[in-house]
Amino acid sequence: MLRFIFFLFVVLTQLQAEEPAWLLLQKGWDALRKKDISNALSYFRGARKSRTSYPDADFGIGIAYEAELNYPLAIRQYKIALDQVQDFENQEYQYLVHYHLARLMWIQENFSLYEQELTLIINDEAQFSNNDKNWLRRSLHKSTKHVDVSRLLTLYRLDSGFAFAAHRELGIYLTLSGRDTALDHLLFAYIHAASKMIKLLQIHIPEYTYKDLSSLLHDMSFYEEIQKYQKESFFYRILYYLAIAYRSYDPISLQAKTLLTLLSKQPDTQEWGRKAARQLKESYFPLKAAFYPQIPTAY
Repeated sequence: MLRFIFFLFVVLTQLQAEEPAWLLLQKGWDALRKKDISNALSYFRGARKSRTSYPDADFGIGIAYEAELNYPLAIRQYKIALDQVQDFENQEYQYLVHYHLARLMWIQENFSLYEQELTLIINDEAQFSNNDKNWLRRSLHKSTKHVDVSRLLTLYRLDSGFAFAAHRELGIYLTLSGRDTALDHLLFAYIHAASKMIKLLQIHIPEYTYKDLSSLLHDMSFYEEIQKYQKESFFYRILYYLAIAYRSYDPISLQAKTLLTLLSKQPDTQEWGRKAARQLKESYFPLKAAFYPQIPTAY
């Protein structure tokens, strides 16, 4: 029996040596999706051996270690991948590495590094971080007290990109930490997600024109694809914590009241509607201990 297993191992190794690196990488991702961690590691290592620098394979190895709950090895492998960042076949994969690192930092309760990993992602979004291009961030910040949160979407739109989830999760974390910068991040997350839903509506209704947030939530309820995105983007969660951030910035914020009222009346908001209704009755600050980040994964 042992000889047979050894024979199979040798055959598999020889087959991998003959397969191109990109195919081994794809087989590794397929094995990960099937939760076949052992074969995933074997494929990723085979791909890695075939090239001098292959961060995509190193990233895959790290995810396999993470799936095995071997966090120290996963973190080491992610850092190896980031050391070769210029060689990623898809440059946006570097942000997925940072997302995975952020989740591991949270699990290990290293919250300063959790914040740092998300900030590294956001720093590459020019519209937020580049002093020559972040006019939108400055405009949003100035409009905090004077422009209705629903009207913001008639003034500004953003394409939902690699930094969306980082804004969302960092914004919520900073809100619960009592930090003023939370509002900037949650406003960006709100506009990112709402802009995408408006675009999806315009595919179904070419003449669709945004009126207000309440109408948007009503109109999108008729389309399964948009409802799916609403759930995947955690849009109601964004609205709830955006209201809390507004209230932290201004205890009598009309924007906070608008968002909480909307959530409490929307029929499908479930947990967030109940929380919003409670906030309207008695203002309270959410417990940080109850928060768990929703971080994107690579598979």
